[in-house]
Amino acid sequence: MASGLVRTTGDLPGPVHALLERERRGVMTTLDPDGRGHSVPVGFVLIGDEIMSPIDHKPKSGRKLRRLSNIERDDRVTLLVDHWDEDWTRLAWVMVRAQAEVVAEAGPEVATALNARYPQYAPDELPDAWIRMRPTRLTWWSWD
Repeated sequence: MASGLVRTTGDLPGPVHALLERERRGVMTTLDPDGRGHSVPVGFVLIGDEIMSPIDHKPKSGRKLRRLSNIERDDRVTLLVDHWDEDWTRLAWVMVRAQAEVVAEAGPEVATALNARYPQYAPDELPDAWIRMRPTRLTWWSWD
């Protein structure tokens, strides 16, 4: 079994970095006003050493998303990305602790990467907003 701790995505071992590039779902946790974790599954793209998560047009409750309010109040987030397999020798995960901010636009390269990663997005669909995560600490584990 292997594990480690690094400060940037560029410092991750190749197979762990590939996990971030390959897996299509993560669970992002923000902190609510009482300090409790608020976790939601998210899509994301890795752009250099930043991780971008779209706030898209899927049906929402109509009120401001709690993760956005939480980030505006406390920018600390955690993104957990894992690979599950019934063959436990294939298990792996990476936990990204990051500072986050909500941004209105992310640039054409981010939208292009999002559309390539998730065919569910129309080629010209732009998210309503983005969550930009700047990793400060990455912990990982894999069976190998």
